[in-house]
Amino acid sequence: MVLFKNFLEFVFNAAMYLNVIAMLSQPIAIWKTGNTDGVSIHTWAIFFVLQGLISMHGKLNLKSTHMLRLISMHGKLNLKSTHMFIGMAGSSLVSLATIVLYLLYQK
Repeated sequence: MVLFKNFLEFVFNAAMYLNVIAMLSQPIAIWKTGNTDGVSIHTWAIFFVLQGLISMHGKLNLKSTHMLRLISMHGKLNLKSTHMFIGMAGSSLVSLATIVLYLLYQK
């Protein structure tokens, strides 16, 4: 079980960093082209808020009885991860950068 837990912790941590990397293409594209066509400010704003709330929830180690926590593999295994917080905070920063660039370059 310990090996499985370590493997899942590695996968979750890697997913957090890959999430940030995958999201970087949007703000980079806006910055390079100066074009915001096809970008939904509402989606990025909602994502920014959700990422921030989830980051704080995890970092503050709040106990939750919500169904999402109950069915979450990460929650069931009780994985404590600074990498997850860094990944979520990174995603929030990328979302914020996208929102700022959108507002700067919108026509």
